Amino acid sequence: RSKLLHALPVIKRVRRDWPASPDYADPSLAAANTNYLSFPIEALESVLHYVPVVESLLPHIQCPVGVFFAKKDPAIAPSVPKRIEALLGRDKVTHFLYEQSHHEILQDIEAEKVAADVVNYLCAAGPPSLKCSGA
Repeated sequence: RSKLLHALPVIKRVRRDWPASPDYADPSLAAANTNYLSFPIEALESVLHYVPVVESLLPHIQCPVGVFFAKKDPAIAPSVPKRIEALLGRDKVTHFLYEQSHHEILQDIEAEKVAADVVNYLCAAGPPSLKCSGA
């Protein structure tokens, strides 16, 4: 979402890393953050370079896909899940929307729900040989 993304070629000439600002709905969880405190600008530029490549491959995916998205995520645009659905085909996508969490959905206020949804989705969408008793 950042408007600075277009300036990465200039920014990387003066900075190697960009400070990460962990985004949590619950400030106490943010205080316990164990994620990286910065990330290489060149890595971000590389990820952005491959977005069109990944988008071009999405229509070729034949298996079901779960999209897990936090409504209050400041880093990922709200249009991304719909874009994924449009490229994959509606019949392949199951959306999981988290109303309270921010970007760090696996560590934020709804982390347990996210983890349970991932396990349940994989058990439901996976092959019959997948052992999911007690999920």
